[in-house]
Amino acid sequence: MIPCKRKQLGGIAALLMLVCCGGGPVKFRGKKTLKIVGGQHAAAPHNRRVEVVDGKINIREKIYFDSGKAVIKQESYDVLNEVAQVMKDSPDIKRVRVDGHASLERDTPTARALNKRLSSRRAQAVASYLQRQGVAADRLESKGYGAEVPLESNDTAEGREKNRRVEFTIVEQDSP
Repeated sequence: MIPCKRKQLGGIAALLMLVCCGGGPVKFRGKKTLKIVGGQHAAAPHNRRVEVVDGKINIREKIYFDSGKAVIKQESYDVLNEVAQVMKDSPDIKRVRVDGHASLERDTPTARALNKRLSSRRAQAVASYLQRQGVAADRLESKGYGAEVPLESNDTAEGREKNRRVEFTIVEQDSP
């Protein structure tokens, strides 16, 4: 064990002595005053998953469905609950259209028609879910676009993933 002399030690040396010699308070002697700055840490800002911006209710997470079906996966319930809460807390938002979008792996008339029907059914499933969470039915409409409005090229897996989405467009809102 190292013998501890705690007189006239600088801050770093005192810290080293505390670590090396074990517990107990260290008394600082001298003319320097240590200033403690800052108060309690502010809580980290909550990263909002749902925001109203430029005529849309934007979500930062995808809405997931069972493959090839209009069944919403449970992992999407929380973000949809937040969308419902935003609508309930915003009576100035009179009407929202749930827009369903799909990707297109094979560009055939049959694939386009199937994707349009599936995106329409998925948009309706989301609107129905929001109704079950307390959003009035007359404030919601739904539309499936299929692969008509892609964000990215459908030539890559990444592009197709970005194109499969649900969007919330405010179609009627009172002026602030």
